[in-house]
Amino acid sequence: MTRKHFILLAAALRVHRAALSDQGESVIWETDNLICNVATVCASINPNFSFDRFYTAANYKGQDDG
Repeated sequence: MTRKHFILLAAALRVHRAALSDQGESVIWETDNLICNVATVCASINPNFSFDRFYTAANYKGQDDG
């Protein structure tokens, strides 16, 4: 995957997270868990992947894995 793909994927996750923001903390936690899992997979296929950039682009609020 290229940077362009990572940007689009993070944008989709950001939109998903925003759409569920009024559903409660457990739904937001699950969305952040999804963002973290997707980032982990992306990092495993691209050595130049940046957790910080991806998390910022996806509006991730969980733990810092970078």
